[in-house]
Amino acid sequence: THTERERERERDRETERDREDDGLLKIVITDNGIPFNPLETREPDITLPLEERPIGGLGIFLVKQLMTDVRYDRSEGKNRLTMTKEIQ
Repeated sequence: THTERERERERDRETERDREDDGLLKIVITDNGIPFNPLETREPDITLPLEERPIGGLGIFLVKQLMTDVRYDRSEGKNRLTMTKEIQ
C-alpha cells in the first residue's frame, strides 16, 4: 500500500490517495465546509450543444463515469467524498 496525503490549510481540505497492491486506487477528499453531497446534483444534459449548456456539473459527472465507485458521507462536521478505481 502506498499512501499520499496533502493538506490545504486555507480551505481546511485534505486529500488522501491510496494505491493498494491488489490494483485498487482510492482517493478521499475531506473538508469541513457546509454539507454538500455532489452525488445528488442533477446530471448534465450532454446532448445539448456546448453553447446551450449551463456552466458547471461536468466535473462530478466525469468522476462518476471514470471511477469504479463514488461515495459521499458527512460525519463529525466534515464532508467526505471517496472515489475508488480498479486499475489493471
